Amino acid sequence: MVAKMAKVYIVGAGPGDPGLITVKGADLLRRADLVVYAGSLVNPDLLKLCKKEAQLVNSHGKKLSELVDLMAQAALEGKLVVRLASGDPSLYGSLKEMKEELNKRKVEIEVIPGVSSLFAGAAALKEEFTVPEGPQSLVITRLPGRTPVRSQEALERFAATGASIAVFLSADRVDEIKQRALKAGLPGDTPVAVVYRASWPEEKIIWNDLKNLSQPEGIKGSAIVYILPGAKLEGKRSFLYGEKPEVGRKSFEDAFSILEVTKSTSVVESLISSFPKAQVLESGSLRKRVRRAWNIKNPIVFVGPVGVAVRMVSPLLKDKFSDPPVLCLDIAGSFVVVVTGGHHGGNRLARRIAKALGAVPVITTGTETLGVISLEEIVEERELEIVGGNTKRFNAMSIAREPIYTVGMGWRRDISQKDLKLALKSLKGYVDLEKVAVFATASIKKKDAVEKLLPLIPQDAALVIVPEKVLSGYSGISPSRAKDKLGLPGVAESAALAVLPQGEIVVPKKVVGNVTFAVARWCGE
Repeated sequence: MVAKMAKVYIVGAGPGDPGLITVKGADLLRRADLVVYAGSLVNPDLLKLCKKEAQLVNSHGKKLSELVDLMAQAALEGKLVVRLASGDPSLYGSLKEMKEELNKRKVEIEVIPGVSSLFAGAAALKEEFTVPEGPQSLVITRLPGRTPVRSQEALERFAATGASIAVFLSADRVDEIKQRALKAGLPGDTPVAVVYRASWPEEKIIWNDLKNLSQPEGIKGSAIVYILPGAKLEGKRSFLYGEKPEVGRKSFEDAFSILEVTKSTSVVESLISSFPKAQVLESGSLRKRVRRAWNIKNPIVFVGPVGVAVRMVSPLLKDKFSDPPVLCLDIAGSFVVVVTGGHHGGNRLARRIAKALGAVPVITTGTETLGVISLEEIVEERELEIVGGNTKRFNAMSIAREPIYTVGMGWRRDISQKDLKLALKSLKGYVDLEKVAVFATASIKKKDAVEKLLPLIPQDAALVIVPEKVLSGYSGISPSRAKDKLGLPGVAESAALAVLPQGEIVVPKKVVGNVTFAVARWCGE
């Protein structure tokens, strides 16, 4: 039988408010025989949870080796030992060194996470780090001091990405933070907040924009500087609860970023005059300006050669549903070339700019040039949502004027992927899956559709979600219990028809176990 190792519990105390310690952390404090706590950082009210006979040791001013010896000896004697660390033990603490030293003494550790001051500060600000159409990343960093920071982790590099940033252990160097962020090309109106002792009674919050940021009086130590590009984005929806995101279409309200490759004052002035919401990005190198514009997610209009635009954006391209449209306008204002994202707002914006400037829109997407409909246009017009797959098959069939097939599907709650596989196997008896361009279902099925159905459909086909308000406008030819349960005429047939402008049901609703499906066809006439 393997002997059980002695153990020390490293418990995150939370940011300051004693009510923010975890249930497990509080339970360990109540049972602990020895508690070693960071006296200058941990709220003393937490120690009131400890039993009267517990030994309480303030670690302030003591050497790590002294503390480790004390905890190891107690743990080896069979006592319950807690090292009470501020915030969460994984951030800017001594967890690694403590683990190594305790392990040398045949003592293991168990870490109980805590609420970091990082999140207590965000709660105090009532802000989030990830914002729709804004930052999708959070960087936790610090300025170099006694602990060096590698050059590749310099604040300037992170700031250039447009991510949200939390700067720890640097609150007495706010001016330096400001200069580094501006040097990286962050706009001067970027919101910045300094939060001092988040969740404590003496908590302080100071807001400013980056260009006017200055060192707050009396704030040092326990403060975090937050750089929050997303805080100025008003009216953006998170879509976490099923509202429709802008996938398959972009609604930019004439807001786009202008990047001058070649100086052309008259063209830029004409753009700004015609589109007041457009923004000229001027500070920093062209490459830095491109990255800033990319992170804003609005369309990008280069003024200069197409070749430069292509070279600048090619390393940033990921997929057409999330990349911003890229356009290029020559310095004479004669041609507006759509470089990327034509079906996702680029073509529409090119036409608007061309009309305003008296230019010629240069559009090369096949469906547009041949005057046939694209799936992206249908999605935009009918307020549907493409959640996966590819529009390639639909658009190729539309260009070739071949019959286009869509499959509408519905299923009961808690459907298994096995059930969906069986339904697709049965579907093959009615239609060649290689001819199906779209699989569609209702928005209440979205989670299952993305997680379970998407991996099963052909790669060239698209998975489309149809909102209930759109479904209700279509009536299938088969009776459905969905009318009674959801107030809808039926999911399978209605979803299939919702995707096709003038389609017809060619395979009425079929029931396979817990799944229903129907097939619609459109011949493009």
